Amino acid sequence: MKDKLEIRKVNHGHYLTIMLDGRVDGHWSGFLSDAITTEIRNGFYNIELDFGGVDYLSSDGIRVLVKFYKELKKVNGSLYLTEVSENVRTIIGLVGLQDLMTNKIEAKPANEASTKHTTRDGFYFEREKNQVNDVITLKLSGEPGKIHSNNISVSDVKTSFFDGQNFGIGLGAISSDENDALSRMGEFIGLGNAVAYLPTDGTNSPDYSLKTGNLIPEIRHLYGLFFNGSFSDSFRFDPQNTGESIKLGRIIENLLDFTGFPTLALVMIAETSGLVGVSLSKSPEKKSEAPIFSFPQVRDEVNFTVEPAHGKMLTLTVGVASGKPNKQLSEFCRPLHKNSEIAGHFHTAVFSFRLLKKSSINLSETIGNIFESEHLYEVLHLINDEREAVGIGESEFYSGTCWVGEVKSIVTGYI
Repeated sequence: MKDKLEIRKVNHGHYLTIMLDGRVDGHWSGFLSDAITTEIRNGFYNIELDFGGVDYLSSDGIRVLVKFYKELKKVNGSLYLTEVSENVRTIIGLVGLQDLMTNKIEAKPANEASTKHTTRDGFYFEREKNQVNDVITLKLSGEPGKIHSNNISVSDVKTSFFDGQNFGIGLGAISSDENDALSRMGEFIGLGNAVAYLPTDGTNSPDYSLKTGNLIPEIRHLYGLFFNGSFSDSFRFDPQNTGESIKLGRIIENLLDFTGFPTLALVMIAETSGLVGVSLSKSPEKKSEAPIFSFPQVRDEVNFTVEPAHGKMLTLTVGVASGKPNKQLSEFCRPLHKNSEIAGHFHTAVFSFRLLKKSSINLSETIGNIFESEHLYEVLHLINDEREAVGIGESEFYSGTCWVGEVKSIVTGYI
């Protein structure tokens, strides 16, 4: 018997074969697990394991097979064993895993592509029209510019609820008391039946509230952009070449072009290759001698990503973008990059990675599952760092799905 495991891979386009030669025991099963994980992260959801050279399969190896078989099946993918030796076939039969050898991946040309795909920036964009004709009303609350003043009080705190299809971003806190909320104000993101924020209480640990029973999540905020998620379209984006990523700005520019919407509201679930953003480290209510963004005050009161952060993690992003000048949005949105006519405002919540379906994703159900099953690491206000010499650019993503709707009406003074 061999005392090691050799792994080779063959890309067939719509699926991948991993060829194994050696032992899949308590030691080498970890290498197999890492190899499968890497390829799933590379976008392969249909994987064939060629067991022609495997002469030993342990219980730990079986655990790895069962784990990925179940995970891929949940997202409409598949894991299949081929060329199985008689010894390994007997073991698989004894533990009742014959399905691993029966659900063979159907062969089709590697270059066969969906006619729904549009190619931009080295990425496939696939559009799906939803059965929704409602337009989105964007509600603007508070005065973002007020955080630059030292003139903030409890009278500036408003409350919004997230019960179903409500989405929002801004500066706020989860608290039952306005005074307490004012002392913890940080970046928040509202996602249907959930709201998350990054407190400015020194812990640097995000917190969230998820609708459970009669508990309805709420946020006490200084300012915010809120909208109801009546999304008319969804777009799946994937790279043409494994490992490529696309900038947030290009995603937004493409979505505005595809839809023709002058202003759109967006929710995106995507795997990031690196995030660029900021978050407050001190509540703007805490008086300082200098404005919050003045130098060197800014170093103590604002956290900046010094390099793209949270690579290969799952993100939930909410935002608004407008392709033409809009006076109502000017205080809430900033240009995507220098000299850009497109302005936007985006917050993201960062979670541990999990597999997601590549199509027919139920947005509300998926958001709930992510909050219930994955660890929340961060809430960030995404920016484009274009400083000369030291700027690190903007957030980029490997793949994901965006839900968008047209903003037809903007209301101010929302409470």
